[in-house]
Amino acid sequence: MAARGLSEFSTKDINRRGNSVLRILPAAFGRLTSLSLELARSVDDRGLEPLAQMTSLKHLDLTHRGNITDKGLEHVCQLASLVTLKLTGCYRITDRGLARISESLKFLTVLHLGAMPRLTAEGVGSLATLTHLQELKLFGCAQVRAEALAFLGPALVELRSLDLRGCMAMAELDRLAVQRLFPNVTQLLLPADRNVLA
Repeated sequence: MAARGLSEFSTKDINRRGNSVLRILPAAFGRLTSLSLELARSVDDRGLEPLAQMTSLKHLDLTHRGNITDKGLEHVCQLASLVTLKLTGCYRITDRGLARISESLKFLTVLHLGAMPRLTAEGVGSLATLTHLQELKLFGCAQVRAEALAFLGPALVELRSLDLRGCMAMAELDRLAVQRLFPNVTQLLLPADRNVLA
């Protein structure tokens, strides 16, 4: 199959040349719809710049890219067609980055924000504009308080899966109260549900 016809690409084996490989992606793989950079350790904010040209991307996995900041998210936020964005372990991203996601990526249905200690209730509350969200993972976001859920509940009516494991500022959450806020959620993991796999 020609490179232009490729629709999925994973960079698990490009740890030494991450940013340089990403520069060629738009030209070599113009119709790519799914890209995983999960194990590409050398990818940073500069490496994300070429992604802004890949307007056909629908699924982007940046899991465990701790060297990505709000600045790198600016490039990702130009991908208005994204429906899946995985940022688990991108611990340098802040509420400012979340606000930018909320403004730009209106078609997201899946958003993973686990293990991001700089996020707060204010930043997570801004996600209320993402009305198409069906799956939201916030596990390990220790500073996010329960007040964020009050903003999200009425707006995220399509939400089906909510993962709050390890959100220690929400340790006292009552399952029934959360279910009332999110009546359509069928998979609910609370802070105390530590041993349950998502």
